[in-house]
Amino acid sequence: GVAIQAIDHEARVSMVTIAMAFLLFYNYYCDLYLQGDALTGLLNRRHLENMHLKKGRDYLLVFLDVDDFKLINDRYGHDYGDEVLTKLGQLILRHFSRYGLCYRYGGDEFVLVLKTDEAFFKRLASNFDSALNECREEDKRFPFVSYGYETYIGGSDFLLAQRKADENMYSYKSEHKRRRKNSDGFQA
Repeated sequence: GVAIQAIDHEARVSMVTIAMAFLLFYNYYCDLYLQGDALTGLLNRRHLENMHLKKGRDYLLVFLDVDDFKLINDRYGHDYGDEVLTKLGQLILRHFSRYGLCYRYGGDEFVLVLKTDEAFFKRLASNFDSALNECREEDKRFPFVSYGYETYIGGSDFLLAQRKADENMYSYKSEHKRRRKNSDGFQA
């Protein structure tokens, strides 16, 4: 750059433009890097909290949680726990990314912000559950996943919709665990 400027003084404008373009690209890359989850390839909680949804548009806010994830880490180790989270991230992307944004909220919790209605989500969830069952057939240790959802209208109280979706997920998780215990012959 210095040699070109010594030869042609007008090249300075081009060099400044190129330097600015690289700085903007670097800023964009850092922003993308900070919004992604390295383990799962999904977006992270920071991106979710900074997201701006279109006002008046309906979204389905879905919370997913790995059942008894602490036991998985305790029994099989954190490497296997990371493997489970990575596999779940891939499954979530495969089944839901065409319909909205997919996040790793933290630990073993995931959030989906989908541009679908409840009926369509139930079909997507059925396919997702089938994929999870296939994973459990291949690996008996693979966990169950519970989810809950709430319709969110863009511009309304996002935290309220988040809390309702989270509450619905925990209700589903309790019912899901109770049904599994009963089907395994245990007392609820």
